[in-house]
Amino acid sequence: KTASSIPVERFYEGVYHTLVISPATSNTIAKIYLTHAAYQKAYDTFHEGLALAQQAGQRQTESRAVRGLAEAEWALGRHSEAVATLETIIRNSGVHKDLLLECYDLLARYNESLGNISLGLSYYKKYHALFAETINDHTQQRIDHLQVLNSTVLARKEAELYRLRSDELEQKVHQGQIEMLERLA
Repeated sequence: KTASSIPVERFYEGVYHTLVISPATSNTIAKIYLTHAAYQKAYDTFHEGLALAQQAGQRQTESRAVRGLAEAEWALGRHSEAVATLETIIRNSGVHKDLLLECYDLLARYNESLGNISLGLSYYKKYHALFAETINDHTQQRIDHLQVLNSTVLARKEAELYRLRSDELEQKVHQGQIEMLERLA
């Protein structure tokens, strides 16, 4: 459980009678309704969260609310509406890859359940292609990070080597000055 889900769950249990809701909190409450099989309440709450997110201009939260609406629609037996809702999210070009992955996965499973095997398979392929792309992106980011880290470590070692050489040369110069003064004296 997250820090925010515990008080929200207590609200659901009736401990609180009033709760100030942000779009993200609304989605959290709706998810709790889903887990408690209160599908219509979940649908209504996701719908409220969607309106709040749209008013606040929070596109990512808006997309998550729409995804939640699709899950509630599916649970309520509104299967074609659920599929259409998920397809709406996919058409949104600003959707984060993780959310897109979730939508492709749900569309693959929902279409398979509806007997649309070829459409389910196409969404499953899109899911795996995007998953591979995401993994490749994360792998490249990690490689880039390690390269920068390695360059930093090498630069520090090189700087330390130059400092040691500088100290050694300084000692030789100082020793040479002492020897010169001793010869002059």
